[in-house]
Formats: sequence, structure tokens, C-alpha cells
Amino acid sequence: MIVFGVSGLWHGASWNYVAWGLIHALFQIIGDMKNKIFAEEKKEDIKLSTRIRKCMCTFVLVDFAWIFFVSNGVFHAIGLIKQMLICFQTTGIYELGLDRGNWFFLIFGILILVIVDILHEKGISIYRIVNSQEIWFRWILYLGLIWTIIMFGIYGIAYDASAFIYFQF
Repeated sequence: MIVFGVSGLWHGASWNYVAWGLIHALFQIIGDMKNKIFAEEKKEDIKLSTRIRKCMCTFVLVDFAWIFFVSNGVFHAIGLIKQMLICFQTTGIYELGLDRGNWFFLIFGILILVIVDILHEKGISIYRIVNSQEIWFRWILYLGLIWTIIMFGIYGIAYDASAFIYFQF
């Protein structure tokens, strides 16, 4: 609890950052207790559907904690959570800030991650496959990946350097 609390404090001298760290500590403690109470299967014996469920659960819990990180304070974060739970309305995906292009790239990125995970589960190493190719192919692939990172990282839609989450540090 102390390490996570100090980690939150390191990110900013505000109670919402401390709360963010302590929430992560709570998740870690609960996860460790669950693993001690319920004998965890060996990683290679866990079904893919169980691993996907665990991944999604972790994603939701981390996103929940991030509410405290990006809020203006603890009470603001609690207000946001209350608003999400009480005032929940069904809206179209485009009303949530994603346009058609962003939606396409979101689905495309998730699809790539799922394919890579399935290949990994089957023991297929993408690293070995790429390394076995001709050098010209590898360099085109590397340069293409670098270009993609730059285009979507810096020159993406609505990029603003001052909005970078660690800008004030």
C-alpha cells in the first residue's frame, strides 16, 4: 500500500493521484489474496477464453483507476463515477468521440492484438518469422512500423503536445 501510495504521490501532489495509487494497491492485494485462496492453474493450462476474460477484467479495473488520475480531485472523480453509474444513457458510438476512421483503427488494432495472441498461444513466433526473411523485407517492415508509430503518435487527429498526460512534469 505504501509503495503504490507513494507512486501516486510521485505523479502529482494531490489526493486524486494518491487515490489512484492506492486503488492499484487494493487491486494488487485482492488479486494476491484470490490467488492464494483459489489455487491458480498453470498458465499453459488456462483456456484462451479465461485469459481473455482476465485481460478484459484487468483493463476495466485499470481504466476505473485512471478516472482518479485524470480528474481534478477525489470528489470530482467520485462525481464522474456517480454520473457514469446513475446517468447512464445508451448513445451511439459516434457520440462518444470516435468518428468512423477512429472506429476502424480501433477494431483493426484489437484484431491485430488478438491474432498475435492466438499465434503466440499456438507457439508461432512472429519474431522468428520476421528474422528469417530477407533483409530488405525486414527493413521495409521496420520503417513501416516506425512511420505508423510517428503518424498515429504525433500527427494523429487532434494531437496537442500540451495535452500529453506527463506534460506538466
